Amino acid sequence: MKKIPLIKNQKYLIINADDYGLHEDINRGIISSVENGLVNSISISACGKALNNGISEIKNLKNIDLGVHITFVEELPSSPIGDIKSILGFNDRLLPNYKILFQKYLLGKINIEELYIEGKNQIERIINYGIKPTHIDSHQHIHMFPSIWKILVRLAEEYSISFIRCSKFDNLYGNRKTMEILMAKTLNMFAKINSINGSGDATKIDTIGLAYAGKVNEHNLIKILSKVPFGISELVVHPGYNTNSLKEFYDWNFDWSNEVKALQSKNIKNFISSNSIKLINFTQTKDIINLF
Repeated sequence: MKKIPLIKNQKYLIINADDYGLHEDINRGIISSVENGLVNSISISACGKALNNGISEIKNLKNIDLGVHITFVEELPSSPIGDIKSILGFNDRLLPNYKILFQKYLLGKINIEELYIEGKNQIERIINYGIKPTHIDSHQHIHMFPSIWKILVRLAEEYSISFIRCSKFDNLYGNRKTMEILMAKTLNMFAKINSINGSGDATKIDTIGLAYAGKVNEHNLIKILSKVPFGISELVVHPGYNTNSLKEFYDWNFDWSNEVKALQSKNIKNFISSNSIKLINFTQTKDIINLF
């Protein structure tokens, strides 16, 4: 496992937009947040129904890293359904959400190798678009389950993907309910286990601001940025546009449009500059690590 060096005098931040490809209105929000805002890295869902139409746009972006957002729930799979029966729900789609997957996982009803097959096929699909992924993470942070973490580490090694997200909550509360706080504590426990297990040849990058996922408006973004630690961190954002179509497909109670506004805010850009936060992407992170 490659470790982030101890950096005592600089705050480096990757701002990564998740879910590209899931919906046209998410795609539009992410593109706008790259071209006019602070997003410098994108995670792509290979299962997304809006990926084919959106692939040319992200391939034309400059100085932006593209990674794989492994998706084990909600969407249509990338694999033949006969190869991944234990992770399918209704209508040959993947299981509805992380809670159901976790329940089946605890009951021993998930074939771990089928998750590997689906993850592999998703990476292959992204590569077949002519993209060399710089990083890997997952939808709803499912890769943080220790057995599934090992699958993503294995895939990262096979495809020479340099970075893997370590999702954890630096603030357990944010805007969350009691059950969500319990899940946050569970995720943090998984993060500790995965740190012990290691990340193979990939470098793990810790998240910040996860308590505000889907709610990164300007007010909350200032809160997050005021607590950026020294070293290298990743802020996960979800820009998009609050259309009826998007809300119909994804009832997550996300405020996509206000994330777009926050990521393009002059106040936010000034705050970053005045607090000596340096924005980088994963490729630049590799260069920084090599300096130490």
